[in-house]
Amino acid sequence: MAIPEQIREMAAERRAMAERLAIFDANLWLGRPTGFPLAKELSAAELRSTLAEYWIRGGLVSHWDSRRLSAQDGNRALEGALSGLPPECGIVW
Repeated sequence: MAIPEQIREMAAERRAMAERLAIFDANLWLGRPTGFPLAKELSAAELRSTLAEYWIRGGLVSHWDSRRLSAQDGNRALEGALSGLPPECGIVW
């Protein structure tokens, strides 16, 4: 089924508007989720494409290990992810 031209134009307009937004997410999480069944596991390498998919310009990143295990384990996991994080992201120790 072909998409009518009007719908294609509306989708392009929505994409253009979303790309102009400067969304900053203050609650990004790496690792295996705990207690949130709809959350998907996310690695530092996958973060850049996930940000682009939702038009997010940057964010603050935590690790699920800090919730699931301990703050120290979460910090160690973040240390290991530092080199793979986009420069637009900061970490939450």
